[in-house]
Amino acid sequence: MAAMTIVAVVAFLLAQVSTVIAGPFISLANGLNWLTVHSVDPFARVGIASIRLPEYSGWAAIIYVLYYLPLASLAVLLWRWQPLRLSNSRKRSMRSSCALVVQLLAVAIIVVHPWSEPRPDGNLHVDFLDVGQGDSALLTFPAGETLLVDGGGRPGPFRQDAGAAGDEERFERDTRSIGEAVVSEFLWHRGLNHVDYILATHADADHIDGLNDIARNFQVRSALVARTPNSDPEFIRFSETLLDQRVPIQIIGGGDQLQIGNVIVSVLWPPSQLSSDLPSQNNDSIVLKV
Repeated sequence: MAAMTIVAVVAFLLAQVSTVIAGPFISLANGLNWLTVHSVDPFARVGIASIRLPEYSGWAAIIYVLYYLPLASLAVLLWRWQPLRLSNSRKRSMRSSCALVVQLLAVAIIVVHPWSEPRPDGNLHVDFLDVGQGDSALLTFPAGETLLVDGGGRPGPFRQDAGAAGDEERFERDTRSIGEAVVSEFLWHRGLNHVDYILATHADADHIDGLNDIARNFQVRSALVARTPNSDPEFIRFSETLLDQRVPIQIIGGGDQLQIGNVIVSVLWPPSQLSSDLPSQNNDSIVLKV
């Protein structure tokens, strides 16, 4: 950005004399501007442009207070720093080193979050999330394994007419999806960075759409479905997300059982079929007995 600013000022001054001479500098300024805007793109494609962290809650939230103590110490030491004064420099350097080490340790605890996830209490928990139309429920098993049944979905970012006339420009609302704003936020608040299983009861958008956000934001061991309708646009989008995130798909049907610890999850519906490429609508929804 500094280089772009300097080149742009030079181009502006030269343009007062000759636009021909200023031309290469203008082109260079435009190139640096493009680089400034798009330099993050390669990192975004491989998913390292930003990180999403679960939070510490309850008593564990004290880590956020401890994070600022060494930071405040470093600020005070910097404010008192007198680089031309050599007396007590070794003592001040030791204080700075200690504060820096503690600061880096606090950062590591927040980023790596080794203690953010709640410890299993030996009970089965079910949390029903308010996702408006649709459904989402998180099952936490006695040993800590998790199963997310549906992830809500639209409304979220959707397209609509800007006006009554059909030929007017269409626009997209700048709103967060349900999977981001509700389900992901709940899981992060629980201190989780992974979900063992996600289950799509059927392929309607208000049930399956939010699972796309979960697959992108969390480590998922496996996705459970009863149908894989290759002609359904919502399921196609879901399967593409799973493929991108390398999440395997497991097909289940009536009569199947999942044993997670000492909890048995029985699949009551829909019946298993020879072909899984069948419609996945309301009457084809997965029904579980836990």
